[in-house]
Amino acid sequence: MSPTGPGGPGPRPARPAPPAQRVVPWLVPWLVGGILAATVLVVGLAIYVRTGSDDPPLAVVERYLAAYPDRDCETLMDVVTREWWTSEGRLTSDEALRRCRSTEGQIELDSAFAAVGVLTQRSDRAVVGIEVTHGDGQVVTDEVYLRRQGGTWRVDPLG
Repeated sequence: MSPTGPGGPGPRPARPAPPAQRVVPWLVPWLVGGILAATVLVVGLAIYVRTGSDDPPLAVVERYLAAYPDRDCETLMDVVTREWWTSEGRLTSDEALRRCRSTEGQIELDSAFAAVGVLTQRSDRAVVGIEVTHGDGQVVTDEVYLRRQGGTWRVDPLG
């Protein structure tokens, strides 16, 4: 039997500390890469949301010119400034769609339209050159004005 003192058995031997956990060397590049990828994703998303998810002015005009002859009213309302399609606030979106879809007073187009290129572009305004080829073969050039609205380029017929 082991001797016991006035306070009971003697001190217990200390338990050895658990071994330090080490990061497996091949895991470090994956962790660093994952953190970098997440950072790039967050920063890219923030820039995308801040600047708007818009097409460049030339692409907007191409959508407009494709929708115009077909009377694709939803696309037209999507690419034109709100002030224009609401008649400067006098129409609701439903009224504007109904007016757009109405064939009363519409002129049949025998012209073809083509966007040529961006003539000028500032932070909130742009001008795109277009060519209009009439049914008789006459080609004329014209300009389409655009304005950034809510971070998105839109055709601005009011200039």
